[in-house]
Amino acid sequence: MFSTVNGRVRREPTLSAQEIREFRHKAGLTEEELSHLLRVTLSTISRWERGHQSPKQVYVDLLRGLMKRVEKGENLRDSRNLTLTI
Repeated sequence: MFSTVNGRVRREPTLSAQEIREFRHKAGLTEEELSHLLRVTLSTISRWERGHQSPKQVYVDLLRGLMKRVEKGENLRDSRNLTLTI
């Protein structure tokens, strides 16, 4: 995601460990399910949620997109037809 400040484009800041964990809970996903959706390892999700590592920007963008979908009421657990885009 991008925003502009004084005509300059900048990326939105990363997500905190708490934001990632709260999103996952709100979406009703396990760490394993979220790892499959994002195509990362289970240990990566765990490190993000414990604050031991921050997600790369591409994953922040994907997570923000998923957050918007959950806010609209989409069920991410039925992800057979889910397409992830940035």
